[in-house]
Amino acid sequence: MRVGTVLVGTDLTERSDPAIVRGHQIAVASDARLVVCHVGPGHAGSHPLFPQHHQDDVVAASNLEQRIADAVSQRAAEITGRTSEQFDVVVDHGDVVAVLTEHAARLGADLIVVMADGSELEGGGTVTRDLARRSPCSVFAVGEGSGAGVAVVALEDEIETIPALVTAASTLLGSSPAKVEVILFVDDPRMSTSRITDRLTGQAAVMGITLVPWFAEVGDTSLVSRAVDDGALGLLVVAAPVPDDLTADSPSPLDDALSSIRSSVLLLRI
Repeated sequence: MRVGTVLVGTDLTERSDPAIVRGHQIAVASDARLVVCHVGPGHAGSHPLFPQHHQDDVVAASNLEQRIADAVSQRAAEITGRTSEQFDVVVDHGDVVAVLTEHAARLGADLIVVMADGSELEGGGTVTRDLARRSPCSVFAVGEGSGAGVAVVALEDEIETIPALVTAASTLLGSSPAKVEVILFVDDPRMSTSRITDRLTGQAAVMGITLVPWFAEVGDTSLVSRAVDDGALGLLVVAAPVPDDLTADSPSPLDDALSSIRSSVLLLRI
């Protein structure tokens, strides 16, 4: 996974600090540019009958935006040890997902890093879900689980992508995992899986790790849901194509799984 620019979303609370830390670590490991973004509510409204009020609102909003930018810069510097010249800050307004995806496209970002928003939060996982649907680049949702386990997800005819998924996991973790759970979607989990198992054994030998297969029928995301809710699982890697206009807002079988996350999830764009 090549990473040249990392875009991190923060809401300026302690909860989003781990996203900044992980974005910083990935940027250091990849010698990448780090951009920290805060998204606030919409811009100040207009006052057509009292234009001077609108001007006052614009000035007040500008001052507030500068204070927010300073706060973001100070917080990021404190928790990463970087100087303010070693990262960029973006402050914008509007829908969080729309703003993050817009800036990711503008910056040519390779990875968006955010905290996973579980169902106990207001909005019930909508940011993670909608970023998975719309983001033009890979998305790393940092979960609250602290386990060391790693899992990857692939379709039956995508077995050849598993080494790339494991490599991406290693990039985020900073080292190669000793064992990886492999969730494979197959047309019929009751059929003979010896061919698939043999192929995984060969891949495992080349990579020097253990691959443990789990088979699920296409459309059955119960294994994925169980994985993202497993505090012992540190990272789940899912490959997905870059969305287009027809699929960006379409429901996905993964929506339910992404609405309540404890483990961290990397959605790898292919």
